[in-house]
Amino acid sequence: MTVRARFPDDAPDDWHRLDRFESCTISDQLLSVKDHVLVNNSNDNKETTVNMKNSVYWIAQIVEIRARTEKEVYVLIRWYYRPEELPCGRQKYHGEDEVIWSDWEQVISAYTIAAKCSCIQWREHKNENELVQTFYWRQKFCPLKGQLTVFPFNC
Repeated sequence: MTVRARFPDDAPDDWHRLDRFESCTISDQLLSVKDHVLVNNSNDNKETTVNMKNSVYWIAQIVEIRARTEKEVYVLIRWYYRPEELPCGRQKYHGEDEVIWSDWEQVISAYTIAAKCSCIQWREHKNENELVQTFYWRQKFCPLKGQLTVFPFNC
């Protein structure tokens, strides 16, 4: 599957020339490449404690961290979708904490990250899957094609 990176207007023009980092500290929180995070989806989010289940947060995984200065830190993230955000909507087989892996990447300010979270790939044949305060994914979605992978087993 080809991953597509999207560079919005507020992404730095010189992204590829910025220094690369394996981790950074934002608001006393250590963020690292491969971490799963909750991203604020509104500037007016005034919550003082982060509730993972709250839909004011988007879910993403950090792919790269780059910075120009301490105050100009950017992350390339890969988005996850909540089932209700898909064209087909939430299906009866989607679990409460299920998200959908996406090939959509985007550069955002690291300062829009609210907190780290946990997200694992659910494997239908494994008994050791633990879902305690964890998002999980079983399907992939390509937003440019509007395609969702087939559900991995017969319900």
